[in-house]
Amino acid sequence: MKQTDLILKNGVIYTMAREGDVVEALAVRDGKIVYTGTTEEVLGACEAPQVVDLAGKTMLPGMGDSHLHFFAYCQTHTTVDLGGCTSKAEAIGKLAARAAETPKGQWIKGSNFDESKWDADNDHLPTKADLDLVSPDHPVMMKRVCLHTAVANTAALAAAGIGKGYEFGPGGLVELDAAGMPNGILREQATKIFDELIPDPAKIPEVKEKIMREALAEASSQGLTTVHTYAADIWKYTEDPEDYLLLDRKGQLPLRVVIYLDTLYQKPYLTRREMDDPYHKVCYGGHKIFSDGSLGSRSAKLLLDRFEALNREGRATILMVTHDAFTASYCRRILFLQDGAVLTQLERGGQSRRAFFQQIIGVVTRLGGDQSDVL
Repeated sequence: MKQTDLILKNGVIYTMAREGDVVEALAVRDGKIVYTGTTEEVLGACEAPQVVDLAGKTMLPGMGDSHLHFFAYCQTHTTVDLGGCTSKAEAIGKLAARAAETPKGQWIKGSNFDESKWDADNDHLPTKADLDLVSPDHPVMMKRVCLHTAVANTAALAAAGIGKGYEFGPGGLVELDAAGMPNGILREQATKIFDELIPDPAKIPEVKEKIMREALAEASSQGLTTVHTYAADIWKYTEDPEDYLLLDRKGQLPLRVVIYLDTLYQKPYLTRREMDDPYHKVCYGGHKIFSDGSLGSRSAKLLLDRFEALNREGRATILMVTHDAFTASYCRRILFLQDGAVLTQLERGGQSRRAFFQQIIGVVTRLGGDQSDVL
């Protein structure tokens, strides 16, 4: 009889070891699944001080987030989180509350705002005039949830030296009004102006470790067991494997971390013991590069060609969501969705991509829509 720590029985347990692989029970020892099978098989082979009856409930493996900038998320724990705001007034109020308890002249930084979730009268980007209402005595800057757009008040623009006729250059944009004055909205690489200006509390080791533990605990509480995190030094979204290894060695890393770096990492970050351990929690996933365009436009053709090759030659399954018929024509199978329901589907078969594209357009026409209705 194998001694284990936990047995779960009488469930519908998807192992994901093979497609459609389902068992009734499993046994866990030292945090690892060591036995699976029917309830009778597991109870006959294992014993444990804790046995949980799932009573027919479904059990799934933990989820993995395949793309995020995890340390950038950790850094938001030192800012004013605007993610739950449902109006511009609420966002300004939260920033003003932080300003009221912050010494004059110090920066106020907000994160995760999403104007598309605000009330209908304010579902557009705020400007410096809005953030000037937060405080006349503090430079104020907030970043959108996508991290590609920032909004700054007059004091913040002045601190950054952004004035009339300012041009950022390639890769970014500082929006100007009709008089040539900055309106407070900065896009893409222009947002990194403030990354270099605003003091980062996460550079203090004790603060860094604290916010990482908090963010990892939140991710774990949402059912994540693996995160794939991507460095983007161009945006100041750095990742250091040693940060995660330190937590792992302290027993404070609740999930696996796969790290993708965009610069060559010279330090050896895994010991021989860790490399020999198939259950080690921190590993290097690959090298991050920036490709061209976005999937919703034809500027992404290079990436689409690569996806097609991966699907054809590597037999990789790729799920893509698009509103563009040209992009959809690269797929082998297409589902047309409307209001959350599948209306119809197409298989490419042996026809050319050009012919498949025309077939897609025909379906869209019959459905009474245009190219933007393709998914």
